[in-house]
Amino acid sequence: MNAADTSANEPDQQAGLSTGGKCGLWACGGCAFLLAVAIVVSGVLAARWLAGNPETLSKLYGEQPTPQILIQPGGVVRMVSDEWMPDSTPVWSPEGGRIAVSATPKINVFGILSRPPPMVVDPRRQEEAGMRWVVEVMAPRVVIFDIVAGGERIAYQASAERMQWPTEVAWFPDGRRLAVGVEHMPMDDEQQERPPELWVVDIEKNETRRLADNVQRPHVSPKGRWIACQQPTGEEYETAVMVLDAEDGSEVWACQKPSGNTLWDVAGDILYFFSYGTEEKARGWRKAQLPAGEVTSVALKEVQVSRPSRLTSAQEVSVPGHSGGPQDQEEWTYRLRVRDFTRGHYWYLTPPLNTRFAALGVCLDGRYMLVRAGKALWAYRLADGKFYQVTDPTSLDFLWAELDPSGTKVCLVGDLLEEDIFRIFTTGLSMPVMMLQLDEERILSQPGYDEPALPSSDNQEEDQ
Repeated sequence: MNAADTSANEPDQQAGLSTGGKCGLWACGGCAFLLAVAIVVSGVLAARWLAGNPETLSKLYGEQPTPQILIQPGGVVRMVSDEWMPDSTPVWSPEGGRIAVSATPKINVFGILSRPPPMVVDPRRQEEAGMRWVVEVMAPRVVIFDIVAGGERIAYQASAERMQWPTEVAWFPDGRRLAVGVEHMPMDDEQQERPPELWVVDIEKNETRRLADNVQRPHVSPKGRWIACQQPTGEEYETAVMVLDAEDGSEVWACQKPSGNTLWDVAGDILYFFSYGTEEKARGWRKAQLPAGEVTSVALKEVQVSRPSRLTSAQEVSVPGHSGGPQDQEEWTYRLRVRDFTRGHYWYLTPPLNTRFAALGVCLDGRYMLVRAGKALWAYRLADGKFYQVTDPTSLDFLWAELDPSGTKVCLVGDLLEEDIFRIFTTGLSMPVMMLQLDEERILSQPGYDEPALPSSDNQEEDQ
C-alpha cells in the first residue's frame, strides 16, 4: 500500500507566547481590568436606557432578537430554543423526536446582577462559596428539547454538593434513559483531582444513579445491554476502551492497550475499536466478541464497486485525507469513503478532492450523504455523484450539526457573533438550537457540483 492509502484503515485525524517583566504584566492586567469594568458599566447603563425605550430596541434588533424561521437552499430552519449555550454536539433520541445536550443557561447581565456572588465573612470559605455560586447559576445541565410537542426539561443538573459538570450524553435505545459523563469541578487548587464518572438518568422516573468511575465518552450498545467507554490510562490524551454492564456498571471487557474510536455492530454483540501503537503492526482496527471478549484484527481491503443507489446504517462513511508525500511538500486531498466492517472491505465514492470536508451521515432514505464543508452543509447525491448545497453560510452560521435517525432532520447549534457588545446586555448571550427539515425538492432545484464550493479560502482553515 502506497503512502496515499495509509489512512484507509485509520480514524480520521484533524490536523509564541512571550513573557515580559512584572511591571508590564501589572500594567496590562490593570488596563484589562479597567476596560472590563468600563464595558460592564457601559453595558448596564445602556441596558437600563434601552429597557425604558423599547421603540429604540425594536429599531436596533427588530421585534425578535433571532429569526424563528429561516429559508435555506436545502430546507427550512426553525428555532428550537435560544435560552442555552450548548457545550457539545446535540444527540438525537432513538425515535428522533427529542434532542439531549449538555448546555449552560443563557448569560444575562440582569440575571447575574439580581443574584450576585455571596460574600462570606470567613475568607477561607470565600472561594468555596464562589464556586458553589458558579455551579448553581451558570453550571451546565443536560437539557432535553421536545421537537414534536415543543418545550424543554432539565434531565441532569449538578448540585453544590456534588460539584459535577456533565460533558457527554448518550441515549439508551429505549429512549427512556441517558448515559451522562461528568467531570468534577475542584473547590480549590489544593483539592485532589477526581476522575470522571458515568451516571445513568431515568427520564421517566426522574432518577439518577452513578454507574462507574474513571470512564468517559459513553457509547450505548444497540440493545442497551452494554456501554462502551474510554478509560484514561494516566498518560496525557491517552485512553483505553472498556465495556461496562449497563445495569450494574461491572466491567465486562477491557483493552489493555491505548485505543479509542468505538463502533457497535447492528446486532450489538460486536464492538469495533481502533488500537493505537508506535509500530505499524500494533495499529489498526480490532473487534471484540462480547461477552467473551475475544479480540481479532479487522483487515479492511479496498474493493471496486459500482455506484450504489442507497447506503445502510451498517455501513460507516468518513472522509479521510490523503497525501502522496510529506504534508509540507504536497497538497492533501479528501475522498468520501464507505467502510463495511462486516464484509471487511471499503471503497470510495468520490475521486480525490481538494476541498476539505467531513461526513455527518446518511440522509433522505439512504440516497444522500450529508457533509460539512467550511461553514456550510452539502448533500452528496449517490445517483449522480454531485454535491448540492443545503445551507448558506452568509445567512446561517453554526458550530455543530447532527442528523436525526430518520435522516430527514438536522439539529444545528448556532454561533451568534455579536457585532454590538450592548446586545449581550439587552438580550443575553446564547447559541440557538435550531432544527433543519431537509427538502429534497429544494435540494435538486439548484445546480450540482463535482465538489463542495467554498465561498472563501478562509473556510478551509477551520476545523471540521
